[in-house]
Amino acid sequence: MANLVPELLCSSALSSFGSFGHSRLVAICAEPGLGSRAVISDLLSGAAAAGARIFRHDLGALDIDSAVSVIRRVAHSAMKASDSVVVGLDDLPAPDECSAPRLARALRRLWESGASVAFSLPPEASQILELLPECQTVRSQDLLVRSVALARPDDSLYELRRLTLGIHDLVSSLADISEDDLQSDAVPQAYRDRLSALVTTSLRRSLSDEEIRLRLCLFLLGEGTIDDLRCALDFVSEEILECIRVFVPYFQLEGPHWRFRTLPTCSPAALSRSLHGLAPTCSLFPDVASSCVRVLLERGSFERAAQLLELPVEDAAFAHALRFGAHLIDAGGVNVVSTALGMVEGAPRQGTLCHALSLAVSAVIGEELVDFGACGRPLEVRAGERRDALMLIDARRALQAKPALVAFVDDAWSGLGRSLLVHREACDLLREGAAGAAMRLLVANPCCGPVRTMSDALLLVDYEIARLLLCDDGGNDGDRVAQALRMLESSSFRGMEGYACCLEAVRAMLSPSARAPNLDALAARSERAGDVLPQVAALVAGCIVDLRGSSCARANVRALLAIAIARRAGLVHLSRVASLLGDISRFLLGDVSRREAPGAARDELGAIRLLAHEAMCAEHGPAAVEDELGGRVPRDCLWLVRVLSEGFGAFSQLFRRTLPLSWRHALEAVSGPRGEERLAGAGMPPVAAATGLRDAPPLVRAEAPVKVSLLGGFSLFVRDVRIVDEKIDHRNAKSMLTYLLLRHGHSARRSQISGQIWPESDYVLGANRVYQATSVLRAAVAEIDPSLDPFVLGRSTRSISIDPSVVACDVDELRHFAREVIDGEDDATVVRVARQVEQLYVGDLYSPAADCTGFVAKCREELRSLYVDAMVAGSDAAMRLGRARTAARLAGNALEADGLREDAAIALVSSLMADGRELEAGRQYRRYARRLSQATGKSPSWRLRQVARDEPTGEEGEASA
Repeated sequence: MANLVPELLCSSALSSFGSFGHSRLVAICAEPGLGSRAVISDLLSGAAAAGARIFRHDLGALDIDSAVSVIRRVAHSAMKASDSVVVGLDDLPAPDECSAPRLARALRRLWESGASVAFSLPPEASQILELLPECQTVRSQDLLVRSVALARPDDSLYELRRLTLGIHDLVSSLADISEDDLQSDAVPQAYRDRLSALVTTSLRRSLSDEEIRLRLCLFLLGEGTIDDLRCALDFVSEEILECIRVFVPYFQLEGPHWRFRTLPTCSPAALSRSLHGLAPTCSLFPDVASSCVRVLLERGSFERAAQLLELPVEDAAFAHALRFGAHLIDAGGVNVVSTALGMVEGAPRQGTLCHALSLAVSAVIGEELVDFGACGRPLEVRAGERRDALMLIDARRALQAKPALVAFVDDAWSGLGRSLLVHREACDLLREGAAGAAMRLLVANPCCGPVRTMSDALLLVDYEIARLLLCDDGGNDGDRVAQALRMLESSSFRGMEGYACCLEAVRAMLSPSARAPNLDALAARSERAGDVLPQVAALVAGCIVDLRGSSCARANVRALLAIAIARRAGLVHLSRVASLLGDISRFLLGDVSRREAPGAARDELGAIRLLAHEAMCAEHGPAAVEDELGGRVPRDCLWLVRVLSEGFGAFSQLFRRTLPLSWRHALEAVSGPRGEERLAGAGMPPVAAATGLRDAPPLVRAEAPVKVSLLGGFSLFVRDVRIVDEKIDHRNAKSMLTYLLLRHGHSARRSQISGQIWPESDYVLGANRVYQATSVLRAAVAEIDPSLDPFVLGRSTRSISIDPSVVACDVDELRHFAREVIDGEDDATVVRVARQVEQLYVGDLYSPAADCTGFVAKCREELRSLYVDAMVAGSDAAMRLGRARTAARLAGNALEADGLREDAAIALVSSLMADGRELEAGRQYRRYARRLSQATGKSPSWRLRQVARDEPTGEEGEASA
């Protein structure tokens, strides 16, 4: 993006400024910080390069009399100079009606002395321009970076426009930021500092009080219409609004209703810093800030209102904020509500809103809760802020396994109340083992968009826990979940940290390969906070981790502790899970396991307990368990089946053998890419037992039952199940299959195969070895699907062919797609197919153990050259489409495959230059030149040097190479 900044300095209107014999008077009338200094610097540097004498003065800190004196002295010096004179004056002070004529006369005298003058002044000083009709004026809109300011939503620069609006200083601060960082608002500190400075200077004291109040209101509200401004201010001057629209682009005033959206609102990452920069002005006009708080609260912008309440405001604003106290707490304004409660005279009476808010603040920040809800039935509280505050308390009480305070009443719930109600119901279902019902509830009430509030974070964590317990590995909300965890672990919501602990414990249970958190620390922290639910979850997770690590004695202790705490708190489901884990740990310690009691519960968890005890006692079998559930799969407790089936030593082996068939199929579906490896030997079908490993099949025709990948290594798949290499490594079966797949028509005579792989054999011995190799491959394929035969034998021609209806190879697809790229005429199609070639070519052609004629080596070089040609053609097509980054990636692939291909180097350097990455282009050019010199002793061609903007000649070119 660095090449965007100079666009504002290349105005044709200023092209002849400072030329000899042609003096000009140019005024830059714009808001401070929009780049007027950069324009003047560029004008003066151009004039200095042409031989002009330069004068420059900063008048921003001077009064009118001092500024006039400076201008007169410069005019006197200019009259004596023999050369062309160019003068730059920064930040002329705003004059009043009496001093404006004197300042205008001084500027005209300076211009009439023969000097070219460029000066900048704020919009409030524009009356000077009325006295200088000969002056050429540059406005604020002329200072914007043109391509950024005019970017549309479908343009690549639109994210940059959203954050900068084309303002020079802001664009330059984001020059080295990638597009992904712009979309995630991961802006650098330089951007935040410049935006804060821009906000501060826009409220300068040289403006009238009426305009300062209006600008302050625009900044505080962030977005809205003139109706919002009229609600916050007694009077709004449309004349001042029009002046702001013309001179101040970062308010984005437009339309008949004067709709506005200020720049800090476009960047949440910089909003807080910008608002705190308004504190000095808010202290001068506290009534404006208070009115803006009231408008924001009434329209539901609680997060921004909480930020404004940390600025100097009137006490009445805090009193008004208590009416929305629960929503402010949810938005992170816990300190604001605490301050507002401190202004209330006397202790809040029980049953009032202030009392409920006081308890809600204690619950959210992690203080000890008053147990006023331990007796009696839940309260039937009608709609209002008090009910929302009590629901916040319920969110903390759920962690402590205490009953709800608020009963469900079928009336209008606020958005916050509904979210907290859904969270409470989901939490109850999850701790009772009904993950499926919890998932249905959460899907019906989704949390969409960015995580802005505590209630959003709670719903997202609930959803993630339910997803993990249902063994759903398709989650793609990792960034949002991480954001929710950071919010719940922040100091503002310390009381809700237990939900983050629960999620960490569930992850530790279900991810044996992941690094487990410090579960002892989680349990201890939860115990100190009085949060029983995360404490029991951490103990159960610790028990599972200990069993995986063969620490059975410690696992037994954790299980007994979890049982005692869970039973005391009424967590029946978790108590039963801990009891089962305790039984398993004692079994692994050598104790004799007893069968499940006849009167035990026969729900899903009961069926798993029965199966586990039958496995430990080696009695009965899966039939008894299937009878208990009527053949159903325990979907809500499938996570426990998954946990018990691996990592628990001898018990897991016994447990897998007793799994009912329907459970095995369900477990295979959720076990991921290593499912067959874990279930091999457990009575699984031959498909799974034959392989023990399943990977992603190669990118070849989906309809082919047998797929072979030769690029980047050898792999053979039958019905999408991979054949392990040990099964086909003997008899040179892989070498023969590779040779046939690379032959034209996938066919060869037996004598040709023998000469390629066994050249020392005579005809009879070679034919026998060919037969043995085909037998090895047929046997491996038949283990998966006995009906498949990959070979076709020609008795008359004594040849062996690959059946194209059965076998597909990625080499064939690479050749087809590469030729389509090279011969293609439609650029969009060429780029799309080039991406397919890029995905297919994961590495060079596989080198078999036997390649006596060198046939495979020649094919490897041919395919590499074909791949490079396709990448270069795709890069050229992408450049014609204006997609410089795609072109650079494809050209980089080509140069990585063949480091001496000059057409690839030309494509890479030109695409990097087009993408604005000139430094990287220079590095790539110098690296290629060094490789070329070392390999051939030659220097790059004239074409490549021209693309890289390197034009050495003669001996200089050889030395640079």
